[in-house]
Amino acid sequence: MSGLISPILEQAGFVKSKLALAIEWVAELDGFSQQWNLSSPVTIPFGSDFKVSGAGIFSRDGFYFAASKDSDRGRFMISGSTGNVYFNASNIGNLSSEKLQSLADGNPHKVTFQRVNGVDASLLVDGEVYMSNSWSDQEVYLDSIGAQWGNNTSIPSFEGALYNFEIEIDGVLTNSIPLTNKEQGATQLPTVGNVSAFMPNYTDAVWKNKAKL
Repeated sequence: MSGLISPILEQAGFVKSKLALAIEWVAELDGFSQQWNLSSPVTIPFGSDFKVSGAGIFSRDGFYFAASKDSDRGRFMISGSTGNVYFNASNIGNLSSEKLQSLADGNPHKVTFQRVNGVDASLLVDGEVYMSNSWSDQEVYLDSIGAQWGNNTSIPSFEGALYNFEIEIDGVLTNSIPLTNKEQGATQLPTVGNVSAFMPNYTDAVWKNKAKL
């Protein structure tokens, strides 16, 4: 009986459909007053290898994570206008027009900013290396996701959905915040680590069905 589903129970609503189980929600930031503020900063030490990653749709201004409180140590960004790729305050190069166009195709992509060997930086999109260059062994400081970078008003807050945020340090997944739990509302809880994310100026209207993005 374990593999059988009663038609009567299904009609009565006791059995959830596969479609209902597959529904996922993402929160769309407004690009102005909303971002995800971390409950406590995450510091990536000097010289450590790391991956900072998340999924989302490339916005008109680009794709990025940013630390709003420290303008030198928390910017991971792809500029929408130039294709420049930033690690902290350093521009490590710019994407070709072909790669920039493929990233800005209107579909969700997983974007990963990575450092290996302590000084080598790479940008990966859906697992493919889009850019690599030497960088530095400097410390990284993150206190927010999608926030305006420092006091630089030319780089506004991210507009659109960012989700599946993860930080890996020296091969260990230290932080994971899916940002997809509609029931949790403005404060999204982690599945790995003890750092949560809070959205100021939250309303229920931020939630969109991921399948319709």
